[in-house]
Amino acid sequence: MKVPFDWLKEYVDIKLKPRELADKLSMGGLEVGALEEVNGKVLLEVDILPNRGDCHSIIGVAREVSAITGAKFKRLACPPKSRKAGRRRVPCRVEDKDLCPRYMAKVIEGITIKESPEWLKQRL
Repeated sequence: MKVPFDWLKEYVDIKLKPRELADKLSMGGLEVGALEEVNGKVLLEVDILPNRGDCHSIIGVAREVSAITGAKFKRLACPPKSRKAGRRRVPCRVEDKDLCPRYMAKVIEGITIKESPEWLKQRL
């Protein structure tokens, strides 16, 4: 998994250089196979073991960095736009409860499909 070093710094106050962090992660159980630079940004190529499902996201790797370095993990705030969000019910019927013992859904409204802003294109 390619993990941008800058993204990790959004969640953890990292005082280490990328190579030092890569070494610490490798010693802690997440093997960093390579460091590469793309468009001036450092990427860590992290090999995630099957038993480390908690690290299959940027947030998961950032939590691991926090645990290994002792730096505080910063949860980014993403509050809902209104308290009414998600309260609308949609009729649904499960026809075979053995095959689907539980079904959940969420209604998302107010979405406009348009071209992504430049900052998001760069990030992706």
